Amino acid sequence: RRTESQLTRMLLLQVTVHLVLTVPFGIIYSMNSFDPSTKTTYIRAIRNMMLMWQGCDYFSSFFLYILSGSAYRKEFMRILPFTKPGNHTTSEFANQQIGTIQQNSTMTNTLSLAARKQ
Repeated sequence: RRTESQLTRMLLLQVTVHLVLTVPFGIIYSMNSFDPSTKTTYIRAIRNMMLMWQGCDYFSSFFLYILSGSAYRKEFMRILPFTKPGNHTTSEFANQQIGTIQQNSTMTNTLSLAARKQ
């Protein structure tokens, strides 16, 4: 039930944002199409701003999913390469990775020395 309500909320939010981002350009475009006298420099500037505003619709869904759904947020944090599950900070995780790399390079050097001696 909780997941269904989250999905419903996300869908409603995405539809609302989509309408807010796309309808203004449609209104300006329709106005210019039906009444050619509205093709002034001022209206063209507004039309270009609405076109840029409409372009935000292409990437807004990513942010809406991350912000409105805890399941998406958890999965997003899980796939980021510099985060680790739990309450570890990024610097602690980076220090762990550096230590692992140093240990691996020491092992490789030891193995290559052993191979040369044989």
